[in-house]
Amino acid sequence: MTVRGAVRRVPFVAVGYATVLVVAHFWLASLRPAHRARVLLSTSTDVYHLEHDPWRVLPLSALWAQGWLALWVIGVAVCLGLLELSFGALPTLAIAGAGHVIGTLVSEAVVALRVSAGDLPSSARHLLDVGPSYVVVACGVAVASSPAVRRRWRVLSALTLVPLTIETLDGLTSGEVDAIGHAVAAAVGAVIVLAWHRRGRVVAAP
Repeated sequence: MTVRGAVRRVPFVAVGYATVLVVAHFWLASLRPAHRARVLLSTSTDVYHLEHDPWRVLPLSALWAQGWLALWVIGVAVCLGLLELSFGALPTLAIAGAGHVIGTLVSEAVVALRVSAGDLPSSARHLLDVGPSYVVVACGVAVASSPAVRRRWRVLSALTLVPLTIETLDGLTSGEVDAIGHAVAAAVGAVIVLAWHRRGRVVAAP
């Protein structure tokens, strides 16, 4: 393989996003707790912010890898990386963006409806909602559900999503916001990639 060919096989979207998550994580960790909390709350895709400044919080909320950073980096490397190696950068960006945006909007719409119905207190409009999980889930499910992707890559992607799948199934029973978002993002990833295959618009890379 030539140098040019090797460079073309690098999943730049996945590498770039993983790098951003790492840099953002350590920058956030360097802040004082009060400042860190303000940053997270100001970029949260909660109901309040989606009503007032959605174009700012939708991209920013996906930068903060809460919890185990290493696991999120692995999730991005596997799910986005395999999707990008299979279909390219633009389809990966499309599925990642659609999964994050639609997963967020649907899950927060459910919160807004429950608040209006009195099922949740008004404070639920300000619940913290940040992280890359909708992106990872949408891309991982797209890989796992694509008939054109190598079988071992599909299996690897599915195994990577097992912890999030368990968390989602458990959270759906109690109507948790992130569980609803994960389910929606998964559906988005599967629907998009299968629709592309049926229309013959996407051919997996060798």
